[in-house]
Amino acid sequence: MFLLIFNYFSQNDFIINTVVKLNNPDIFKERVVYSIWPISRQDYKKTIMGYAAKTERYNYIEWIKMNSGDIVGKEFFDRKKDPYETINLVEDGQYTETIAFLAEKLSARINNTDHNHAFKKID
Repeated sequence: MFLLIFNYFSQNDFIINTVVKLNNPDIFKERVVYSIWPISRQDYKKTIMGYAAKTERYNYIEWIKMNSGDIVGKEFFDRKKDPYETINLVEDGQYTETIAFLAEKLSARINNTDHNHAFKKID
């Protein structure tokens, strides 16, 4: 099955811009779900926050040290090939475009997230 996408240039004229195969998983890349979770939340100086951007197929994660903003780790998983997320593919060149897309989406989400978390010392 194919989907035709049109660009209209005037009232009666159009051109066919793109033909996209619907079963291509990359067509749904804009459907991104986000999650965050802390590691070592008891001490802000040691807290590393995990930020994830997930699609139906892919999971991209950045681990960020909260007191400096430094990225201390990245992970990328293809859940179609690795449903238990055991193989980190962040350095695999065949996923460069997808990783860049998810990294850009995640960066925008992080920049729009309130990071003033109410960390409390737990005794």
